[in-house]
Amino acid sequence: MSNYKFFYDNTINKYSKYLLTFSLLMIPLGLILGSFISNFFCLLAIITYLFLSFKNNLLYPWYNKAIYFLVFFFIYLLINSLLSVDYLYSFKKSIPYFLIIILPLSIYYVCNEFKPFYKMFLYLLTACLILVSAYGYFEYFFKMDIFLEPFSPYRDPHRLGMIFSGEQVVGSYIARLIPLYFALLIFNFDGNKKLPLVFIFLIISFEIVVYLSGERTSIFILIVSNLIFILLCKRWKKIRLAMLVITVITSTLFTLYDSNVKTRIIDHTISQMGLKNERIVIFSPIHESYFKTGLQLFELKPVFGHGVNTYRIQCSNDVLVPQGTCSSHPHNNYIQLLSETGIIGFLFLIAIFLYIFYSLIRHFFSILGSKRYLTDFQVCILAGYFSVLWPLMPSNNFFNSWITIMYFLPLGFLLLSFKHAKDEREKL
Repeated sequence: MSNYKFFYDNTINKYSKYLLTFSLLMIPLGLILGSFISNFFCLLAIITYLFLSFKNNLLYPWYNKAIYFLVFFFIYLLINSLLSVDYLYSFKKSIPYFLIIILPLSIYYVCNEFKPFYKMFLYLLTACLILVSAYGYFEYFFKMDIFLEPFSPYRDPHRLGMIFSGEQVVGSYIARLIPLYFALLIFNFDGNKKLPLVFIFLIISFEIVVYLSGERTSIFILIVSNLIFILLCKRWKKIRLAMLVITVITSTLFTLYDSNVKTRIIDHTISQMGLKNERIVIFSPIHESYFKTGLQLFELKPVFGHGVNTYRIQCSNDVLVPQGTCSSHPHNNYIQLLSETGIIGFLFLIAIFLYIFYSLIRHFFSILGSKRYLTDFQVCILAGYFSVLWPLMPSNNFFNSWITIMYFLPLGFLLLSFKHAKDEREKL
């Protein structure tokens, strides 16, 4: 990396830029290794970027309406934590969440100043996706972990685990990163009429693992983001459609010939949703009870909620929610924000989702005209955000550090893309 002009600087700045670039490149690997490692690389990137920013007055990434919006949201989370039923417990989540805004700013800065970062990140992400997928296939076919030991009796036997941490988020990791991955492919192979064959093969193999992982939410995320890409992107439509068809056919064959896959994806879903019974439930009886408990908590404090990360505390309070079902979170982002941050916190998130929806709809109608509203790069990333923020599906803890990094990792790429598009329009 020392041959690039980005690193032609005084000694302190040069090594700070090395450290920032390295830590950002390591985040996809950190997400595989577990929350501690991913948090470490994020914190390293945040501290390094802040040092460079204040030392060299590099504040231009902050001049963005989306960043202003997020800053107001995070300030509200801090105020909400102060008013919480357990403010110390709430601050443990809201303060790190406030700091994570620096992650997309650091990506914005490095991508703007050091263009080879796009290709480096693409190849590092490719290696990480290959690692996760290869281990997923290993687990699926051999039914044992990396230490050649049988699965723990405490884990779901129908879901795949990460190679080192054992966390059963293989499908989530791939499905949430595929839209960013495809955006980076579009950026790096902009002059190619066809997507290189090796990447076609890799993406198909990645997406099959999502199905085999048994994570139904991840399957939904993958399908929705793929359909948006096929509908709204200009380039590689036929290739992407063909890849999706091959993935669906292959996944169908696994379902037909493997009873475990059929049990988890088909039979278990039908049973949980009560589709064979008179009473149909939302996703599953346990999910429905979490939702009801969250809405009961919201009714008690509709404006400000009970405080960030307090669902797990309040749901066990028999006085507040008699016969309530308890968990660490209500398994839906919007219900979690309603119960913990009230209608104010909820409005922040629904505003983000509606803006994404508006942007995609506006782009759809712009296709009928002479000029497209969004680039294919932007469509890919927005498709990913639209699918993970879809209100009517189960979700992880909104304030979980692993999932928060997943939310904010593509944002720096997206904001810089909007900035470049704006600059191009101003030149005309």
